[in-house]
Amino acid sequence: MGTVGGVYGLILGFVIFATWGNVGRATEAVSWEATTFAEILRSSLLLSPEDQAILQRAVGKYVVAVRLDEWPNMRTGSGRAQSAYDAMTGVYEAVGQLHPKGTIQEAGF
Repeated sequence: MGTVGGVYGLILGFVIFATWGNVGRATEAVSWEATTFAEILRSSLLLSPEDQAILQRAVGKYVVAVRLDEWPNMRTGSGRAQSAYDAMTGVYEAVGQLHPKGTIQEAGF
């Protein structure tokens, strides 16, 4: 019983270690993504109100898709949510629709 318990404890320790590492990587990824989108939204303040609205709407759709679809899928191991993928494509398309004017806007977008 002592050997079985020791092996079980060792395996459990490895599982806990691996899980904790995954949590750390997930936290880093979410933090990086949130910071990136915060910077995009902050930079959008340099644009015209119309362009700001285009970009903010696209980022908002992505954030909602991640929160409502992507995270639950990740929690259950179901893979990436198509709605989040489509919303991210929408962010790229929104950037393509922008009409930057002047040196500062053109440098940012």
